[in-house]
This record gives sequence, C-alpha cells and structure tokens, in this order.
Amino acid sequence: MLKAEESVSVSYRALNQSDLEELLKLYQDKLFIQGYGKIDEDRQTKQQLEDWYEHSIHSLDEYYFSIWIEGSKEWIGFISLTDFNEDQSEAWMSIGIKPTWWGMGIGTKVLTAFIDDCFTNWHLKTLRLSVFSTNHRALMLYQKVGFQVEMIYKQNQAPNWFNTDIYQLSLSQSYEILGE
Repeated sequence: MLKAEESVSVSYRALNQSDLEELLKLYQDKLFIQGYGKIDEDRQTKQQLEDWYEHSIHSLDEYYFSIWIEGSKEWIGFISLTDFNEDQSEAWMSIGIKPTWWGMGIGTKVLTAFIDDCFTNWHLKTLRLSVFSTNHRALMLYQKVGFQVEMIYKQNQAPNWFNTDIYQLSLSQSYEILGE
C-alpha cells in the first residue's frame, strides 16, 4: 500500500459550519476518543457544536481548521491552534484525524505544513501540545516532526485526572524534521 505522501494530497482550511457534522462523528468515534481523550461536554451534540462554532469564529485566540483530501472533498480531521498569545509568541495545538486514515502519513504531511505556517505566517516561536502516554502513534508522530517532551503529568495527579500519564511537548521555531 502506498503512503499518503506518495498518493494522496491533503490540505487544511478554516473550519466551516458545514464541517460540524463530520466533526461530531469524529468526536463520537470510540477509537478516536481512546487516543484523543474526552471531548468537552459543550461539544457533545450538533446544537452544542453549532453554538461552540458561533462563539469560536469570533475568538481572537482560537483557530480551528479542517483537514481535507484534495480532489475528493473528503473531510478527514481537524487542527486547532488555541491559547494564542502574541506577546509570548506561542500557542497550543491539537490535531485529530479519522482512524480510517491513521498510518498513511497524513498526520506527518499536514503537521509539517501547519508547523511551517505557524512559524512563518503566524510568527510563532513555540508550539505546545499534550498527548496521552498510551497514544504511541501520536507521540511518535509529534516526535518525528520535531516536538520534544518537556513535562510529564503523572496519572491521577492534579492537573491530570486521567488514568494515564500525559506528556506535554513543545516545538521551537528552530525545529528540524527528523529523518529528512
């Protein structure tokens, strides 16, 4: 089977209201939730997502994007950039991809482009994210594109009330994609 880098083109664009139905399906996918974690309680229904969307499009420190397979118009995931602070030149990011697209290089491809945009066009100096220690696939992806573990929140200890450790990772502007 060909990797996504060889056979599939992906892109991202601002999240639209028309994307919310697919986002809700992803939020209800048990395999996705197992790796990503609990979805905020205010995003459990279509109406809640629509209300959240109306609020988020007016936010100055939250940006949400949809990931698409080019040519097919197939929505396959999202990327978010939140807690954006221009003074500190850093932000928290998150990515979620439909499980049917895992293992095909989609994450590497879209994250590489997104990171470049964050540092070049958004003028960020640091990106941060968190991931469950049990989500080995995501952890390997983040490390592959240059993120490094900067802190570990042990399970069941404030502020981590999950049953697994949470890794906090960061990537500075001077990143270099490993393996290239």
